[in-house]
Amino acid sequence: MLKSLSILTLALLGVTTLSHSAFAEKNHPLRRNQRQNERIAEGVKSGEVTRGEAKKLGNEERRIHRAERRAGRDGVVTEKEANHIDHMQDKASADIYRAKHNERERPKAEGAPAPAGGGSNEAPAEATAPATGQ
Repeated sequence: MLKSLSILTLALLGVTTLSHSAFAEKNHPLRRNQRQNERIAEGVKSGEVTRGEAKKLGNEERRIHRAERRAGRDGVVTEKEANHIDHMQDKASADIYRAKHNERERPKAEGAPAPAGGGSNEAPAEATAPATGQ
């Protein structure tokens, strides 16, 4: 009985340790930076993020990376430094979301296919034609 209880305890401890390490790896700051950079690139590719927005978001990511390097320079990242970097990451994530979901779109290249659904940002030709005196 004691032996089976010990084995069960070790098995549960192993599962808990593995899930904790997977959680830590998934939420590691470098992985978070990578995911945010992927979100920016995806937004640029889809046209949801303009060049100007991408430049601002990229600058924000560079500032975060610089803060991470400064924090780790002495070999110890204090709780205050970690919280500051986490706050910067949260803000960057919200900024990426806003850039991807605002109404701005990157201009389409000449000869590019029309967007799916036939939607266009341009007014129909008859609506822009000058009115005649009749």
